[in-house]
Amino acid sequence: MPSVPGLRASVASYARPGRPCPVCANRERGPIDAGLTVGHSPRYVARLYDLSRAALSRHKRVCLGLEGGRGDT
Repeated sequence: MPSVPGLRASVASYARPGRPCPVCANRERGPIDAGLTVGHSPRYVARLYDLSRAALSRHKRVCLGLEGGRGDT
């Protein structure tokens, strides 16, 4: 999987144990992370990779440590 410079180390789960991040576990995580990092909206990336927008927004905030505004859809 390609690495994206400047991202935090992988966080394979959310705050709750036993609930893995579906994006961290996805085979396409590298391109997904790259899309979110360059500024594509979670909604756009979710459509491309058939994931939920909520999961992408949460992954962006929790696992990547990237801040998004309220309009981050």
